[in-house]
Amino acid sequence: MEEKEREWKRARTARSEYASDVEDVQAWLRAAELTARDRTLAPEPYRERLVATRAEVPNVADRVERLTRNARAIVEGSRDAGERQLVQSTVSALSEQFAAVCSELEARQAAVEDACDAVARFLTLLEKVLLWVETQRAFLARPLPLADLQEAQQKQTEYGNALKSCKQQAKNLADMAKEIEAIERVTSPGDLPSRLEAAENATVDVEKRLAKTNGLLQELAEEWERCERKLKDAGHWLEATSRTLETPQNAKKPLRDRLALREKLINDISTQKTKISYAVEKLNVHFGPDGVAAQSRGPEGVEAAARALGGSLDALAQQTGAQAVALAAALAQVEAYCADVARLRAQLLQAEQQLRHAAQPNYSPREPERAQQTQQECRERVKSLQSKIQARNERVKLLVQRGSPDAEPLRDA
Repeated sequence: MEEKEREWKRARTARSEYASDVEDVQAWLRAAELTARDRTLAPEPYRERLVATRAEVPNVADRVERLTRNARAIVEGSRDAGERQLVQSTVSALSEQFAAVCSELEARQAAVEDACDAVARFLTLLEKVLLWVETQRAFLARPLPLADLQEAQQKQTEYGNALKSCKQQAKNLADMAKEIEAIERVTSPGDLPSRLEAAENATVDVEKRLAKTNGLLQELAEEWERCERKLKDAGHWLEATSRTLETPQNAKKPLRDRLALREKLINDISTQKTKISYAVEKLNVHFGPDGVAAQSRGPEGVEAAARALGGSLDALAQQTGAQAVALAAALAQVEAYCADVARLRAQLLQAEQQLRHAAQPNYSPREPERAQQTQQECRERVKSLQSKIQARNERVKLLVQRGSPDAEPLRDA
């Protein structure tokens, strides 16, 4: 009798433990499945939750083992075939579900570990990008004192190199986006997308500023180089022109050609000065309030060279102008002398005709003395005219050689 009572108590205890264990295991399985399929947590808290859930597995496994033992006892002591089948199917289903959930939890934890590694890689790349942004912003904030062309070219090279470094940051941002994609395949990336967007915006802003300054520096360097080249060309032109004016070959040219040359040079000097002024003006635009070199005092070396060159051109213009005035006056005298020579030649021709006429035998045969006197007057007239013609021809040669007018021109007595 006592033995039956003990068996009954054991059977009641087994049923009670079985029902409690089934309920608890099913509740844990439901919670574990929700944990395994959660996509709302960031990788690190999700890993902590998975670790905590997997830490409960040994205890749940013990419960599954106990309910399996109790189920066996229930099946052995039950005479109800339906109950036996229900208990066996419940135990089998719970065992399979428990094994499946444990496998899923293990796989999810491995995936979350990869996601945490992806977060670590993302943060490393983010740190590099933000450090680059900070460095370039400090670089952009530096003043740009540009004293000469070489310094402008050096700064342009520095900005060009900084601009090239943007490519690496673009690659880092692309890699960060890939890491977020890898995380999203497992769980929520949290605030990483917004941090990526902020990094992208900062990088784009810095890249735009670098590109703008680099472009302006490149324009400045090119403008500066053009300006110095124009100054150099103008200097060479000035030297070559000065040498040309001083050559003996130039002094041998006709007065009209020499005058035309100087008139042309006066226009050319004005053109050279305009070119220099325009080149310096275009360069100074970059040093204005809105220019890339606004913090500099200006291209002082270029301006000093332009002033010196302008002074030399003014001196040459003054010299050339004076020569042109002298040549024009000399040319006017030459033309006047040539006109005199033409007039005197006509008079000489007339005097020679008169001399030949007076030398004829039939000229005043009754007054031979008068004929002799007329011939003598004609000879003196011819000689005087020849002398005047020769004097003017000599003066013309002298004027052409000297290139300046006579202070006291020849005049008929």
